[in-house]
Amino acid sequence: MHLYNPAWPPHAKFHNGQTMLLGLFLGTLALVILFAMGPLTLPLFLIAAAVAGVYFLAMVFAPLFPGAAWIDPEFREFVPKPLGFDPQQMVTYVCARC
Repeated sequence: MHLYNPAWPPHAKFHNGQTMLLGLFLGTLALVILFAMGPLTLPLFLIAAAVAGVYFLAMVFAPLFPGAAWIDPEFREFVPKPLGFDPQQMVTYVCARC
């Protein structure tokens, strides 16, 4: 959705692409650690979980930056807020907790 938002400047779209690729690369690295590095041991499992969790940990703290928000202002009225949270916010907190 953000990449097709005409209100987003090119540099914001660059960072959106960067974020999507970060998730893909961290997820792939976690899967490589889990399945391609020999027998799965507890330390390898914990490293893979930490690698996968970095993406969501970054999302938890991203709204602290000036001007950052969970939802673009022009879409705020269309997005439901279950339990008072934005949907991305709920998913982030659940995934960061796991």
